[in-house]
Amino acid sequence: MKNLIFSKEISKLIHCVHRFVFFLFIFSISSLFASPKTSMIPSELKTKQGHWKTAEVIWDETSGPVAPEFHYAKQIRIEANAKGFFFSRKETNQKSEPTEITKRINQNTYAKLLDDLLRKDALSFTYEITPQKKITGISYNFFSIRVGTRKSRFFYVLKDLEKKEFKKKKEIIQIMKRIEL
Repeated sequence: MKNLIFSKEISKLIHCVHRFVFFLFIFSISSLFASPKTSMIPSELKTKQGHWKTAEVIWDETSGPVAPEFHYAKQIRIEANAKGFFFSRKETNQKSEPTEITKRINQNTYAKLLDDLLRKDALSFTYEITPQKKITGISYNFFSIRVGTRKSRFFYVLKDLEKKEFKKKKEIIQIMKRIEL
């Protein structure tokens, strides 16, 4: 009789363990396939208390020494401050009127934009000072990022984009060029 009661208790225990394992499995699968909208915000963007850090990203590029009809200038700025999250774009070229757009963006859009840059190690470069050497007709373009107290900046001329050792920086510049808001 004692063996029968003992085996029923073991059976109940095994049944409970199976249920627990099943729910654990379902939970892990559902979090694995969660939508990108539920993705985590990169820890670099928030303080330990959970507040957003101030941040600024600037990419500035001009055409350099080309015929006047091919001149262009582009600037993209992404910013987080006490007033919110902002995106701005300025573009000029000889084929169309200059455009300047500044708009407020939501925190998910902001986090996605910065996450893309942080995944490419945008903060890993040293903070370069403005090049002293001036070359007539050549413009220095730059990318800079500041998140909290961490910052990075690099300068380049368009020919640098063709260099093999410039690959990581080129990937960051490509991200900035693809932003369409």
